[in-house]
Amino acid sequence: MKILWKEDKFDEINIKILFVKENDPFSKRLKEYKNIGLFEGKSGQVIMDLKDGVMNYYIGLGNEVDIDSFSLKKAFDKGFKKIKLTGNICIDLDIDFGIERDVALVILTEMLILSTYKFDYFKSDKKDIDNLNLLFIGYDDREKQIIEEGISVGEACNINRYLVDMPANVMTPLRLGKEVSDLGDENGFEVTLYDETQISDMGMTAFLAVSSASINSPCFMVMKYCHPDMVTKPSIGLVGKGLCYDAGGLSIKPTTSMVNMKTDMGGAAAVIGTMVALAKQKAKVNVVSVVAACENLISGKGYRPGDIIKSKGGKTIFVGNTDAEGRLTLIDAMSYIIDEEKVSKVVDVATLTGAAIHCTGNVATPCISNNDDFFRKLEKNGEKNGERYFRLPIYPEYKEQIKHGLADLNNQAGHPGTITAGLFVGAYVKEDMPWLHLDIAGTCSKTKAMPKPVEVATGVATATLYSLVKEVAI
Repeated sequence: MKILWKEDKFDEINIKILFVKENDPFSKRLKEYKNIGLFEGKSGQVIMDLKDGVMNYYIGLGNEVDIDSFSLKKAFDKGFKKIKLTGNICIDLDIDFGIERDVALVILTEMLILSTYKFDYFKSDKKDIDNLNLLFIGYDDREKQIIEEGISVGEACNINRYLVDMPANVMTPLRLGKEVSDLGDENGFEVTLYDETQISDMGMTAFLAVSSASINSPCFMVMKYCHPDMVTKPSIGLVGKGLCYDAGGLSIKPTTSMVNMKTDMGGAAAVIGTMVALAKQKAKVNVVSVVAACENLISGKGYRPGDIIKSKGGKTIFVGNTDAEGRLTLIDAMSYIIDEEKVSKVVDVATLTGAAIHCTGNVATPCISNNDDFFRKLEKNGEKNGERYFRLPIYPEYKEQIKHGLADLNNQAGHPGTITAGLFVGAYVKEDMPWLHLDIAGTCSKTKAMPKPVEVATGVATATLYSLVKEVAI
């Protein structure tokens, strides 16, 4: 795929994409389509019209009074998917989108790049998109930077999706580490990988307990990116859950729940994608990301319900359920990034609880936070990227539930599960450290409507984290 600009020379245009709102004054040709009910500018509606040898595709944006960042995202998503993106395609940006133009351009370019994603890695008839050239017109010089940034973030989201979509027999913890190392070399961020012995030396006992039943070795990843102008600034921490596969351990999942457990490293993929976008754009930030990657399987070496284990930070944990494993890996990762990397703020991202789906479905990501301003910034940056984040309460009674009579903490603290799990992850976070916990269990992937349904990663959180880190780094 090649990106071209209005000043670039090009031979010919095969397809031109234009955007229309329901209340726009329609051309004579479009009025004809409207009169016969073929095209009214409704959200995601597409009409094809041949003009001067060029195939013009009009994408409807909906009624102007209803347009916001979320509706635009849906319109672009539906529209781009209906168009076969191949050859030389011109995208005409000379339109009032109905919302703040900068926000519209961010969402448009991200969704355009996301629409080129196709996970056909294992298909014998997979198609190459190298012959796709995208030409942008109808923008000014300042907006060109926004478009370029949106393209980079869209590409980072597609990396997020690729990592999540890869099956667990391929995307093992060590393979994930290799992918991260390669991405660091390609995009300009530092990567350090720690093996099982080094993880043990660091005291990450809870992390290793989860990994203990698998023949695939765990991998602890530390990613760092610091712009030269930000060397003296405190670092921001990102932590991603990296369960490359989760069978539930001895508290085994039913088969139907296990089939898609390759997605249990969606939090890791989100922060990896964020690092790619920040480094590629040479953002003025100082950021550290960590991932504790492993598998939660079953063997005679595995940990058991009823065990009491230690964590890196010193707290002991009663294992009430081996399928509440993500919080065990995350608590050690959080302890590391707080104590060793001395971050000033921290965000953890995880496909942590099935309860999250009952909270907000696949429409929004439930969150908990100890800092009003930090959450408001997350919410604002989520809206900018067409992603919803919903804050859940932290009441004293919930904090009591993560305690246990025989140990410091209980990994099965009961209802409301999304909140108690998040509070467990944040057990080492001090009150004065701004913290966000994002449970993306419901938003990380979705079922694509096909005769044979497949789960498709969404790339959630990467775009929002990218713009959030940029804002709070200042």
